[in-house]
Amino acid sequence: MVPSGVRGRQAVVASILPPPGTEFLVDRGLALSPDGRQLVFAAREGEGTGGLWLRPLGDGAARRLAGTEEGHFPFWSPDGRHVAFFASGALKRIEVETGLVESLADYTSGWDSGGAWSPQGEIVFGSEPFELHRVHGRGSQ
Repeated sequence: MVPSGVRGRQAVVASILPPPGTEFLVDRGLALSPDGRQLVFAAREGEGTGGLWLRPLGDGAARRLAGTEEGHFPFWSPDGRHVAFFASGALKRIEVETGLVESLADYTSGWDSGGAWSPQGEIVFGSEPFELHRVHGRGSQ
């Protein structure tokens, strides 16, 4: 029996290779955009520190997101315009279209577990020792 709401949907199976000259940093996370058309992931060129990359799933060209060095555990805003991530002791966000990066909150923990961005604009993220924090995702706007 197929659950209601699932009929007529097709499963998509895909394989994605890292951009040429890079390697995925799988332990730093990846996230599919809310519309399912873009993937943000962590990768490293050579022996570098790594950063976040954006790949539209409609074509094969991934691009590095400037200002996301050391970025990890990315997650999308509900409207798909921003990606939040952790780097250099801060929760940050990048506007995908313009590349504008802003810090949203400092965190002193050596451990972060990702976050979630609500439709109301609030971000909840975890830190050590098992604490949850809440900030607004709008940045300085």
